[in-house]
Amino acid sequence: MKRGRAAVGVALLALCAAACAAYPGTSEEGPGQALPRIVPVAEVCGGTLFSPAAGQALERLLASTVFEAARPERDSGAVEVAKAMEVAYRAGGKARNMPNGECEVKSSREGEDLEAHMVFIASRKHESVPDDMQGAALRTGVVGQPRTAGYEIEFDCVSPRAGSTRDVPLRITARFEEDRSRETEDRQSLTQEYRVIAHAAALTVARELRCADGGGLPSRPTALPKSAPPAGAQPSESPRR
Repeated sequence: MKRGRAAVGVALLALCAAACAAYPGTSEEGPGQALPRIVPVAEVCGGTLFSPAAGQALERLLASTVFEAARPERDSGAVEVAKAMEVAYRAGGKARNMPNGECEVKSSREGEDLEAHMVFIASRKHESVPDDMQGAALRTGVVGQPRTAGYEIEFDCVSPRAGSTRDVPLRITARFEEDRSRETEDRQSLTQEYRVIAHAAALTVARELRCADGGGLPSRPTALPKSAPPAGAQPSESPRR
């Protein structure tokens, strides 16, 4: 009898070992529930979208030095974003409705659910837009403007990859936003952090697309224009410092 029980015990251990091998990274919530992959800031967004300074800003904003890796479709790096912008431009009048380049950044700190998103939107002249967006559709040159919990940069890209031209450039909107409101904190300080992140991502994508003159983006985020120029106004030359 003892030998029979021992044999059953060995068989159960073997089954457990096989189950663990089948579900490496399972959690206590049940079989097949994979634990999130934890990565340093240098590996978020494909590991290619942000500069070291932007990575440090992300760590400060999300109060963490490690992050949950997003699903592949929400973890776009510079290569994936550039490809999405290229495909959108070639869609002609439907550019704005094409899939965007997007990256999700989520803090892995316990007890808090802090998230942020970096989104790129492509558009081009002569595409169909609602009447209330006509002014924005006519803007040219580099535009930088704060959002409620983020920062947005628009720029024109004349790219041999996308086939965009000076007459009809690829217009890119690079938008960084947090998923939470911080009304009690210093808005000016937060805006500076948001701007550093959005600028780094925009500059990286402009380089990946080989935009002429880097899309007109300045090399430093502090040199970005403070607000949008009037629709139809001639763009001033962007400072390159």
